[in-house]
Amino acid sequence: MNESTMNDEGRERFGAITRLLIFCAGADKRLLAGCPNSDLVKIQGIGGVVAATGLLAFLSGGYAFYTVFSPKESLIGGAQMVGGMDGGFAAVGALVFGLIWALVIFNLDRFIVAASGPGDGKDTISGSEFKTALPRIVMAVLIGLVLAAPLEVRIMKTEIEAALSIEQSKTQKELNDMTDAKLKDDRQRLDAELARVRSAIADREKKVTELQQQLGKFTEDLNRELQDGGAGRGKGDGPVAAALRTNMRDVEGRLAQERAAVQPQIEGLQREAADVQRRIDDLQRKRDEEYAINTKNAQRNDGLMRRIALAHEVSPIASYLLKFLLIVIEVAPIIFKLMLIAGPYEYFTENEKRLAIARRAIDVAGAVKPGGAGKQGELLEVKSARYAEAEAVTAREVGKWRVEAHLTDAALAAHQRRLEADIDAHPERFVDQPPPSTKA
Repeated sequence: MNESTMNDEGRERFGAITRLLIFCAGADKRLLAGCPNSDLVKIQGIGGVVAATGLLAFLSGGYAFYTVFSPKESLIGGAQMVGGMDGGFAAVGALVFGLIWALVIFNLDRFIVAASGPGDGKDTISGSEFKTALPRIVMAVLIGLVLAAPLEVRIMKTEIEAALSIEQSKTQKELNDMTDAKLKDDRQRLDAELARVRSAIADREKKVTELQQQLGKFTEDLNRELQDGGAGRGKGDGPVAAALRTNMRDVEGRLAQERAAVQPQIEGLQREAADVQRRIDDLQRKRDEEYAINTKNAQRNDGLMRRIALAHEVSPIASYLLKFLLIVIEVAPIIFKLMLIAGPYEYFTENEKRLAIARRAIDVAGAVKPGGAGKQGELLEVKSARYAEAEAVTAREVGKWRVEAHLTDAALAAHQRRLEADIDAHPERFVDQPPPSTKA
């Protein structure tokens, strides 16, 4: 069966999904076309796991990108959106990054699975098989751990945000307490200065207030005297009313003098009080600004790494179970390939390899020799190869070079002999003539 016929048979037998799964498993659909269905099922299962890993990588990478760069709803200080780029750009970036990340992980998984041989063809895993597969298993475990972290954050999002809100509120309070402690001395000094100025103003206004109260009392007495009079005398404008008016004029005079004396002092103290109040207001604005900065700093404690750490703190069991699940999905194809019993596909694959080697005239020979230092009693299998086609080309090209070198040497020798004969026959041609005489 030639290659074209095998390709046509593979296309006729396999549908699009089956061809995709075969591609994911890194298998050869041409060889599978001649295998029983049991081999095809095994390859489809391996390909399905690799495809599922790629899908999980897309979700994991996309969500990680969106978590880092998208605007987030503040967990403290109101429901405003904080940080990040525009939501639409973040979503597009998440899709692009998720696709790139999925292709990277898919390519790694496909390479790991394709590079993992079928083992010794038995359904058990020997120590040497496991030792050989250990580097691939370690790579698969690392990939599983990387994929699990963003998925943990998404699955436990509600619990993480509840814990994150408490943590941010605590951080905000600590920062605000530090701000209050820093501004406490200035605020106490300004409050004491304002209290002193207001006390001074009250002292200046006390005498004026007393005179105003005294004038008010005399005014009330005069009005009562004019309207009602007193016991044993009639109402009206009599001697008592005249005395009250005299007292009122006296108090008014003293009130005018007192106001003239203290008013400039009061105005100066009021300006001083206004200046102190302005500085208190500036200090309050500074405090509010630092409070706002503290809130933003507390809100910044919302990165992907912090959410991953909180996922472990909120529910360690769920976190470890999810990691274990992803690791199992990653490692399973490698383990299953080691446990597969050799079937037609494995023999077809080995035959295809040998045919490819034979078509290039390469002779691979196996040999066994004793183990090296520290391995006495052990035998090591050593493979050697003879590259007949390359050797033939080498012999042909080297032979041509040798012939050309020999002919060049012969030509140079003949040329030398001809020159020697010419010198023997006509030596004067090769001897310099003496210089002409310089005598007059």
